[in-house]
Amino acid sequence: MAPKERFKEEILLDCAFEMVRKSGIDSVNARDLAKELGCSTKPIFRLLFLN
Repeated sequence: MAPKERFKEEILLDCAFEMVRKSGIDSVNARDLAKELGCSTKPIFRLLFLN
């Protein structure tokens, strides 16, 4: 059985907006976003490209 998704698109966007507020738009990338969320980049790409 596939693991249950921990993140919704809203959580991902909130984290990305907070990163932009702190460090600017250039600070937002999948690797740093995953680090902030405490996950790998796979769930991020799954949310962005499969929805």
